[in-house]
Amino acid sequence: MTTKRKRRTSAEVIANRRAHHEAGHAVVAWVLGWEIGSIEMVPKDRAAARVVLKTPVLDELPDGSISPGSSGDARDHVCCALAGPLAEARAERGRLPTWYLYLDGGGEDVAAARHLVGRLVGTQGPEAVQRHMRELERWTRQWLTAQWSAVSALAAHLTPGAVLDAETVDRVLWPHVRRSPSLCR
Repeated sequence: MTTKRKRRTSAEVIANRRAHHEAGHAVVAWVLGWEIGSIEMVPKDRAAARVVLKTPVLDELPDGSISPGSSGDARDHVCCALAGPLAEARAERGRLPTWYLYLDGGGEDVAAARHLVGRLVGTQGPEAVQRHMRELERWTRQWLTAQWSAVSALAAHLTPGAVLDAETVDRVLWPHVRRSPSLCR
């Protein structure tokens, strides 16, 4: 008797990647204690998946940089942004990529993280931005590796068309992880 391995269609592969991407964001936000309003997975539309969050407001200085009192919150925002592309890449490849695999890509999440780090480091220059991005990416990678069961459990509930409310997210994640005041401090 032979066993045939079922090949996943491209739509199933995309749905799985998208579910892990949004689960990465949501799990990091949940651990930080941020309020999750909902997670929405619109069928057949890659750009229409989103996690609705209530995040801490960052205090800005007149020059547009982040005030030192909000720097920890800013780092948490960056880790949350990076968690999506990293979780998606792990779901796709079976392992987390190295930084260089998405340094020039990563879409809107990585661009938003890079922009926020630029505001965080102020006038220290592009080398400081890259150094901070690498450090925050390292923290996010370590955390995702340690909490991968939570990301996978939530992703399993994120089928095309699913809308999960805060209560459902709590019920799925509670057995897997504990909340933390900060991941990146």
